[in-house]
Amino acid sequence: MSTNILGSANFEKISLGNGSSHIPITAKFPLLDMARPLWVSDFSVEPPRVKIDPSMKDIVERISKSLATKSLKYKSRQRKDWSLKEIMKDTGAKGNAKSKLVRDGHSASISDVSKMLNRSSIDHTTKFLLSNEALYVYALSFVIYYEKVKDAEGINDRVITLTESEIKPFFNILLAKATIEQRHLSLSAEQRKEIYQAASKTNISYVKGMPAGAISKIIAKYVDNGSIHDLVDKFFASGEIDPAKGTPQIRQLMVSYLNEIGLIIPEGETDDDNDDIDFNDITGFEEDVFDNDNHNHDEDINMSKS
Repeated sequence: MSTNILGSANFEKISLGNGSSHIPITAKFPLLDMARPLWVSDFSVEPPRVKIDPSMKDIVERISKSLATKSLKYKSRQRKDWSLKEIMKDTGAKGNAKSKLVRDGHSASISDVSKMLNRSSIDHTTKFLLSNEALYVYALSFVIYYEKVKDAEGINDRVITLTESEIKPFFNILLAKATIEQRHLSLSAEQRKEIYQAASKTNISYVKGMPAGAISKIIAKYVDNGSIHDLVDKFFASGEIDPAKGTPQIRQLMVSYLNEIGLIIPEGETDDDNDDIDFNDITGFEEDVFDNDNHNHDEDINMSKS
């Protein structure tokens, strides 16, 4: 503090006395961001900081929206009743699993689990799935009510395991089914079953551009490659290269290579744009995939791992 010759006391920018020093005093108060919630939901898992493939984002979000309204069989000790396939098939009573978790006093534990998940280094696909609240609530409900896990660390571990062992395989199968139908592939029930099982066991990344190629490679293993042979024959017949160089060995190598990279040519089509999958064109896909009465080839497919 200092005193000037006119007798005013100065406290840095604040002047007291006869007013010889005129510096406006501005009170600074942080303004609330009205667009931002004042609290973060206990059920909030941050999405990964990568671009998720639009096709997978669309189907996961639409399934999640439907799942949020489904009723869970909390008292059932039958593992099948807790599978996503069975839950999604149920068109009966509506439920709200999130509200039940809160009512039953699990908010504190769930808050701790959410913090652990947000700090963890789990892979992008797992984190993306759990960032969809309905899937996260389903996983929490399964672990807490069916597996009877109580502590936050145990719940965290089991939620991650369930996501990787059941939730992700479930969506891999939906992706495979959609790809088959989008490309109008005529497959036997056995081929579909093998493709679905392979998809459920494959670690498919949902990062942009990855799912289509991964599913194409799986399908290629179980689909007749006659159309690829025809494509190679047409290439040599076009005259772009000396047909004499297209020996049977060379042609087979080309077919094997195209098959290995996942090239699929739908019957009667040779359009290179067939790998572009638009899930927005699939109307009622979620309901249709679980309708065993109309799709008998799905009856033997176990969409969950017990």
